[in-house]
Amino acid sequence: GKSARPVVEMLPNAETPQHLAAQLQCLAADATVPHQICVGSSEGSVFLWDVRQPKKPPLTKQIHDSDVWGVQLTSDELTGVRGALTCSSDGTLQYFQLGGGDTDPSGEVKAKLVALELPINDLHYWVDHQASLGYLVCASDEEKLTFMQINV
Repeated sequence: GKSARPVVEMLPNAETPQHLAAQLQCLAADATVPHQICVGSSEGSVFLWDVRQPKKPPLTKQIHDSDVWGVQLTSDELTGVRGALTCSSDGTLQYFQLGGGDTDPSGEVKAKLVALELPINDLHYWVDHQASLGYLVCASDEEKLTFMQINV
């Protein structure tokens, strides 16, 4: 059978030789803004790509001190403000604002939500719309789950 071929390939920095570029380790997309993809890297950076403009360099933010292991996009349905939650081997889980709608993301770090001694390997955020509450859980090398009630 025929093998699938990539339709588009996007690089964090087209000028950096591929063997020296940051490793892309995790990604997230949001069904409400399907043209944007958020990606975490081995250098602690987070990239935000607009897949409608594959030649345009991604928005790049240095969020963590080391590997980004998890990323999840969030949105406030009332204000339209979008954000990203990221976790890292630096032991932190952080939130930064992306802006609303199709506006350029600000990338401002809003909060360091969790700071542990050991790496945080993954995260998940969900909203209970009936209770109007958000919940965040992260898994870490501390061999425990950390839960938070939060609204971002």
